[in-house]
Amino acid sequence: MDGQYVAYSFYRVDPAWRRLPVEERAAGKDAFADVVEEWASRLEHLRAYTVTGVRPDCDFFLWKITERYADLGELGAVLNAGRRARSCRRAPPTSSSTRS
Repeated sequence: MDGQYVAYSFYRVDPAWRRLPVEERAAGKDAFADVVEEWASRLEHLRAYTVTGVRPDCDFFLWKITERYADLGELGAVLNAGRRARSCRRAPPTSSSTRS
């Protein structure tokens, strides 16, 4: 099938992460940013937007557009692994995807 898959994944920064030493927080941010940067070249669009102060249940979201549905699951698995998973949690009720 031709077309694109569009997905929005909302995240909330774990409050316990904010209490970690500065070096650990910086390492977590860098690890998350590295994954997003690497995947930005694999997807048609991958953008991060803040919703801090707009939505009380999350801090930012990733907007993803791809022609391969499998990319969405693969990116999610990478983001939920290791150090990245400790820094933020996905907000399941607000995650969605659609095919256009």
